[in-house]
Amino acid sequence: MAKSPSFCSLPQGCGLLQIGFRAAPTKGRALPSKLLGRKGTACLLAGSVVLRSCRACHGRVLGPGAPGCNTPEWTELLVDGDSHSLDDISWALQNLQSRGQPVKTTIFAAPARLQNGKWSDFIREQGLRFHGVTRGPGYKDPNDEAIVTCMKQLVMLPGVSRIALLTSDSDFLQCAQHVCEAGGKVVVLVPESQTGTRKTYTDAGLDVIAIVHAGARQYPRVKAFLHSDGTGSLQRCEPVQPTFVRGEVAKLHALLEQLGLWQGSDSKLSTCIAKCWFANSLGTLTLFPFHCAISELHQALSEKKGDWRRSSSPPLAFFFPIGSGTPKSKQKEAFGGSRAASLFQGGGPFMLQDSDTLPTRLLRRLGYFDEHLNADLRESMLVFANMQGNKRLLREAGSLPNPEDGIGDLLGLLRQAFVSNSCSGHWQLPPKDVDVGLLKVTRSRT
Repeated sequence: MAKSPSFCSLPQGCGLLQIGFRAAPTKGRALPSKLLGRKGTACLLAGSVVLRSCRACHGRVLGPGAPGCNTPEWTELLVDGDSHSLDDISWALQNLQSRGQPVKTTIFAAPARLQNGKWSDFIREQGLRFHGVTRGPGYKDPNDEAIVTCMKQLVMLPGVSRIALLTSDSDFLQCAQHVCEAGGKVVVLVPESQTGTRKTYTDAGLDVIAIVHAGARQYPRVKAFLHSDGTGSLQRCEPVQPTFVRGEVAKLHALLEQLGLWQGSDSKLSTCIAKCWFANSLGTLTLFPFHCAISELHQALSEKKGDWRRSSSPPLAFFFPIGSGTPKSKQKEAFGGSRAASLFQGGGPFMLQDSDTLPTRLLRRLGYFDEHLNADLRESMLVFANMQGNKRLLREAGSLPNPEDGIGDLLGLLRQAFVSNSCSGHWQLPPKDVDVGLLKVTRSRT
C-alpha cells in the first residue's frame, strides 16, 4: 500500500527519527545567537530523540564539510506551497538533482492541500514531505514562519550541504543571510518573471537560480490599461517582450519619494506609479506588462508633463484584481503566462477615491457582497479577508482582521489596506460559480 503523505515524515539517512516536526533541544550545541529560537533555545528538525550520527559532531555548528562528520550530504529543498505550482516544484527538483546530490524536499502549505488529488499524488509519487501549516489570525505569514523555523533547524543537521528555497518573495532574506553567516549555504530558486525578488537576493550575495520552464519562453499576450476617469480595460495582443528599465526605475524612485508616494521597500512601485499618473491627469497608462508603465511614466517625466502633485484629495485606492485560482495550462498558453492569465480573469485595473463606503463598494464590485444571498456585510468582509491571496495582502499592509472584530473595526482595517501604497491592489476574486454564502459555512467549520 502506498504511503499516505498526510504528515511531514523525514527520509532515511538524515539522522533523526521519522516522526514529523517536533522540538528537540540541542543540549549545549554551539549555535549563533541569530539562529536561536524563543527563550534562547534551538530546535532540531523532527524527532525528540537525536541519533548517534548527530552526537558524533556534538559541539559544533554542522553543515557541508563539517570536520569529523562522515554523514552523506544532500540538499534540503523547502517549498512555499502557497506561491508555487507543481510545474515549479518539478523544475526545481530536476535542476537541483542535476547537480549530483540527493535532494530531500518539504512542501509547506495549508493542511487542506492534501485533499487536492493532483498534489497528493505528486507528493506521494515523488517521495516528498508535506508540512501542513495551520492558518491563524496573526499578522505574520504562518507559512513563512514555518519555513524560517525549519531553516534554523537544518543548519544544525549533519549532512545538509545546503538549503534550497523555492519562493516568489524576499521574506526569507534575513534568515538566509543568518544561515550563511553560520557557515551554511543557501540557494534561492525564483521564477524568471519575479525580477525584483531575484535582484534582492542577488544583491545580498546569495546564489539565485531563475526558474525557466521548458519550451518557448512565454511573453504576455495581454495589455491592461488604466484610463483617466479611473476605469480600466484589457486588450489581447501579440506577445510583448520585456525591455530593460533598471535606469528608469531609479529615476522614478526619486520622483515618487519626493512626492511622498514611495516610502521604501514596503511600497509597491506599481501602485505608486498608478496613483502618480492618475493624480496628474496624464491620460491612459499601460499598467501591464509592468515595464510599459515604468517606461511611460519615465517618458512623461522627461517631457515634463504634469505638475507632479503628490496625490488627490481624498486619497486614492488602486485596484488590479486577480482570478480566484491558479490558471490552467491552456489559459497560461493563451494569455502568455500565469500572471497574465490571472490578471485577465480579474477584469482589469481601476481607481477609486477614498470614502466611508470604500470597503462596501469594493466588496460589491468584486462579488463578495450584494443585497440578496450575500447581504451580511460582516461575513462578506471576513470571507474576503480569508481568501489566501487577500490574507497575504492584508498581512503586508498591517490590516489583517481577527474573527472577533466588529463591523466597524473590519471596515477600518479594509479601508486602511485599500488606500495603502504597500498593497499591490491584486485582490483575489471569489471562486466562480460558488456562492459566497457557502464560503462562509466552510470558514465557520475550519
